[in-house]
Amino acid sequence: MGFTPTFAQVMAFMQDPSHMHGVLAYHARGNWPDTAFVAFSVTGQLEVIFGTSTASRKYKTFHNHDISLRDRVGFNVTDKERRYTVQLKGVIKELTSNQIALLESDHYDKLGEASKRFKNVDDQAFFIISPRYVVFTDCLEDPWTRTVVLEEI
Repeated sequence: MGFTPTFAQVMAFMQDPSHMHGVLAYHARGNWPDTAFVAFSVTGQLEVIFGTSTASRKYKTFHNHDISLRDRVGFNVTDKERRYTVQLKGVIKELTSNQIALLESDHYDKLGEASKRFKNVDDQAFFIISPRYVVFTDCLEDPWTRTVVLEEI
């Protein structure tokens, strides 16, 4: 049997600076699926935080349309060396400037120097994904070992 982590171990995996990027999956205009590769951080409740340009397609999808129609997203983080993956389904919302101020320091600390060039860029908007379902998979084992860490769906 493969690795079956606790919630705290999944949190540590997601907070690990070597896992700076993940894939966001969402429904775009015309109800077509879309994905985006984003730098991210997580809160103590495993909420995913990411920033994007207000000129990006994903921003326009979440901001310029009725977000209640597009508020459900997927998010995936993979460690290609250990072949671990975290798949998360959750509800996304845009953060206010006050909310960003509370989370921004931890966000940039996790992402390191490369992300700091975005810190003072005027067109940055931030989003938070509140998880409803989180599964951790050890893909090195055969069969794969899947651990459901959170299930509120």
